[in-house]
Amino acid sequence: MKKRALRKDFYMEIRRSLGRFLSIFFIVAIGCAFFSGIRASEPDMRYSGDAYFDNKNMMDLRIISTMGLTEDDVKAASKAEGIGHVEGRYSVDALLADGDNQIVVHVMSMLPTMNEIQLEDGRLPNKENECVVDVDYMEKSKLKIGDTITFSSGTDAEVTDSLKTDTFRITGTVSSPEYIAFQRGSTTIGNGSVRAFVYVQEESFAMDVYTEICIQAAGAKELTAFTSEYEDTVAKAKENIEKIKEQRQKARYTEIVDEANGKIAEAEAEVTDAQTKLENGKAEAAAKLADARQKLENAQAQIDSGKVQLENSKAEVAATEQTLAQKQTEVQNGTAALDQGIVQLNQQIEQLNAVKAQYEALKESGMTDEETLAALEQMSMQIQIGDAAVVEAQAQIDQTRAQLQYAQGQIDNGYAQLEAARQQIAGAEAGIISGEQEIASGWEEYYAGEAEANAEIAEGEQKIAEAQAELADAKAEVAELEKPKWYIYDRNDLPDYSGYGDNADRMKAIGEVFPVIFFLVAALISLTTMTRMVEEQRTQIGTLKALGYSRRSIAGKYLGYAFWATVGGCVSGVLVGEKILPYIIVTAYGIMYPHMNTAVIPYNLYYGVSASLTALLCTMGATLFSCYKELREQAAELCLPQRIKTVSGGIDATKGTESRIQSISGEDSILVEPVQFYLEGNNPESAAL
Repeated sequence: MKKRALRKDFYMEIRRSLGRFLSIFFIVAIGCAFFSGIRASEPDMRYSGDAYFDNKNMMDLRIISTMGLTEDDVKAASKAEGIGHVEGRYSVDALLADGDNQIVVHVMSMLPTMNEIQLEDGRLPNKENECVVDVDYMEKSKLKIGDTITFSSGTDAEVTDSLKTDTFRITGTVSSPEYIAFQRGSTTIGNGSVRAFVYVQEESFAMDVYTEICIQAAGAKELTAFTSEYEDTVAKAKENIEKIKEQRQKARYTEIVDEANGKIAEAEAEVTDAQTKLENGKAEAAAKLADARQKLENAQAQIDSGKVQLENSKAEVAATEQTLAQKQTEVQNGTAALDQGIVQLNQQIEQLNAVKAQYEALKESGMTDEETLAALEQMSMQIQIGDAAVVEAQAQIDQTRAQLQYAQGQIDNGYAQLEAARQQIAGAEAGIISGEQEIASGWEEYYAGEAEANAEIAEGEQKIAEAQAELADAKAEVAELEKPKWYIYDRNDLPDYSGYGDNADRMKAIGEVFPVIFFLVAALISLTTMTRMVEEQRTQIGTLKALGYSRRSIAGKYLGYAFWATVGGCVSGVLVGEKILPYIIVTAYGIMYPHMNTAVIPYNLYYGVSASLTALLCTMGATLFSCYKELREQAAELCLPQRIKTVSGGIDATKGTESRIQSISGEDSILVEPVQFYLEGNNPESAAL
């Protein structure tokens, strides 16, 4: 019956002092919300980061070697204990023109399964000359999808030693789990800072070996990133990779040395072959030059002989011409003599004709005297003698004319032959000139060929000397070649990955300090509230004690009051705080990590229970302290107004509202002593009544 009445009074008390109940409820809810919410933000950040990296199939370890990595290295790493999956990748740092400046970009091949990139816009590359570019860089750059970009190496080597082409077409923009914030790493070219990353197909690289190997530790994906369990698993996998490190470094060194020695041997064979060819070329060139010289000398001898013959021919032509001129003079003289003889013959004929005319005239005269006849006889004999002389002279003239004509024909023929000889001489002279020109050209070709041959021989000898020097340098380099070194990195070496974990640790540190203030405030408010409540119900407590209620039962009312207010506040605060605050914090960090858009906000039982127990401890302790102080007194004392302590300058009014009496002029209260006197003069029973 007593418990039922006390329980009823408990519920009525909550209704009567609902504001007080709710004040405890809300201050506890705020404290629990901040405590559990901020403390849960640290693991929730880790869960969110882990979910993002798991979704992108992020690598756990990465191997980089000073001399590249082979397929054998990939196989050896995959066989190591604690290793789940291994993939090789090509990469190179290159310069990219950005307006008037050149920036450094990190060009990588896309992995088959690991480190999955997020396509933000456009499409992924499907040709050797296509690429996707860092979305953060593209947003600040003037470049756009569809543009063509050209890379340069930034070193003495050509960029085409690493890439099959230096020109690529942008097909899209991407984000990468390897670059979760704005840092892009450092480099040895340009200004030393990488500004952006670029992904291409594996076929776009011209390399024979990988530049890095990406590794996933077995079982690491099932663990939460940024936790000691994950770090221990990755550390064990790293230790197992370290075990094969020395062996693979030696194997790579042996492979490089053997390959270098093989190339040196091939080069030496090529140099020996070149020397043999050079010697053969020298002999062949000397033989050709000697043959050409002999031919030129023979041709010159023929030209010289031709010149002598030509001079002889010219002399013969001159002599013949002189002879012909003499004969022509003789013919001309003979012709003149012939013409004179003809004139004389004509005169003789005229004289003879005159005699004939006289003879005919005398004969026709008919005179027959002896003197006439003698004259006729004499004239007839003269005519006969004259005719015979004319005939003879005519015959001589004809013979002389024939001889002169024959001589003239001989002379004309001689002149024709002389003209032919002159033409032959002119032809011979032209031939000699042409021959001399050909010989001069031949000598020019000879000397040019000789110079060319000497130059080729000198060039060949220089190349052989250079090749021998290069071989000596190559042998020296092989002898001084340092063994390759493996550098094994984990995720903490990626830009901003460790920073994300550090931010989670900062939230943990904040969660360990900041919520304590709320719990102190809650404890103080609970102490003040419950103390005031107990003091206000002092008379009721005394009455309950007088009615026979135990201290435990009386204290249970106030403890239950504080307990249910605290439990309600704890449950509400944990349910709300562990969802809202971590979400706000994780979302706020999205400003620093814009592409980590995964938020995992589970309820954390540990922090919820810890916050609830701490809140209960504070409120229940404060309530118990308040009750214990009053329950020590007797029921009669509790039914009376609380004593007022006198202090210098007035009355301590902090012990109860009913007893707050202002003292005047430093005198004690006039009400306290009569009351005390009355109580001391009566028995406890009457005091209780």
